[in-house]
Amino acid sequence: MGTFNSPFQAPSKLFGPLRGITGFDIFSPFVATSASIVGNTTTETTLLSIPGAFGSKTIPAGYLDVGSTIKVYITGSIGTDAVVPSITLNVYHGNTLLSTSVATPATQLTAAYFEYTSTSTVRTVGASGALITGQIMWIKSLTALGPSAIPASATVDTTKAGAVDVRIIWGTANANNTISAVTGYIEVIG
Repeated sequence: MGTFNSPFQAPSKLFGPLRGITGFDIFSPFVATSASIVGNTTTETTLLSIPGAFGSKTIPAGYLDVGSTIKVYITGSIGTDAVVPSITLNVYHGNTLLSTSVATPATQLTAAYFEYTSTSTVRTVGASGALITGQIMWIKSLTALGPSAIPASATVDTTKAGAVDVRIIWGTANANNTISAVTGYIEVIG
């Protein structure tokens, strides 16, 4: 039987098999325990706030291997003004921008449910490692589109620790433009 590495355990590569797959492990370094609300600003702001979170968004230096996957998952609600702004979502590892996506919903959103996910896969490791990342936000509205990005590669130094983050930028500052990230986690697989 394999081992699940919970946020209560230190990251380790010494897990053994999970469901019969040798060398496979799961590490959940960060779990949000309260909502992160971002509104009325055009300043890039994290959707994964540190206050009210369990663990750290930082992946230790040298932890990632070729084939490791970093997944970020966030759910919550989103609302916009009648003059609907663009929504930009950026995914980071440390100071490196892994993926950016921009969309403008077709109609005003009023407390609409959303799900966000990004997936990064390590292609190479080292000082000039490569992570390929894609992301998408689903908004429960028949006429609203969320930002999404086709997977693209970015150069990342995997020999250094790096915080994983998802940040939003509203196209305009308005009190009606607000997003509440109610749940969220980061998971590293492999």
